[in-house]
Amino acid sequence: MNSEPGAQKAALRRVVIALDSRGAGAAQLAAAVQLASLLKAELRGLFLADSALQRLASLPFALEVSLASAQTRALSAAELARGLRVQAARMEAALGEAARAMGVAWSFDLLRDQSLAALLTRARESELVLVGGARRVATPGPWARSLRRQPVAVLCGEETGVARALDAAVQIARFQRRPLLVLCPSRLLSRPGLRERVTAQLGDRSLPAAFAGFDGKEGLAGVCRQAGRAGASLLVLDAVQASGADVKALEDAPCAVALVGGSGEGGA
Repeated sequence: MNSEPGAQKAALRRVVIALDSRGAGAAQLAAAVQLASLLKAELRGLFLADSALQRLASLPFALEVSLASAQTRALSAAELARGLRVQAARMEAALGEAARAMGVAWSFDLLRDQSLAALLTRARESELVLVGGARRVATPGPWARSLRRQPVAVLCGEETGVARALDAAVQIARFQRRPLLVLCPSRLLSRPGLRERVTAQLGDRSLPAAFAGFDGKEGLAGVCRQAGRAGASLLVLDAVQASGADVKALEDAPCAVALVGGSGEGGA
């Protein structure tokens, strides 16, 4: 694990929730607002208009199938764009209502031709980006059940940036009074010094913490599954740990996923 002097000192000043045409549940929006409130951070909602879907709608043979009648009709790019704007407006209203109720400063933008992978590469170090999760309810694992609280999970490996992720996870776990679950590739768990280095970064020994391994060959999909099996309420990663190929695994994760920005330019 890299120590990266000074990286863990950066304050998280903005919580970004990435939304798309699949919608967001009340629990997902509430989690973003609560995190922003706990961290005393600004909340920014970003609706990512699916550029691939818009390109598909522009094709002359594109058809839309009605779920109610199973009938087909031409898929209009103009109608699709209008539908996305309506959906984004509904999410903006819901997010604004939740943020105002908690006294959280917030903003909302609809971004066209912007993928989640591109958003993550541009995320600033002071940003925490929330994606996926909260569409399903995680069931606490045995360790979490013994403590009566779902843990905050964090991925620790050999990549650059993990110190930022661990620092953010510790901060969130303390704010939410939740235990911490440190996920590592199984091959690293037996290496001398890993647990000691993580424990040293925790500082306050009163924070309940446990370690769990996963098959490193499964990539982030395996990390997400392990976090789900542990009943984690949140999985914290560094944005550099998520490549474009891993985005689908993050979006389908059984718990909410928070990615700590790197040194991107931000301003998406």
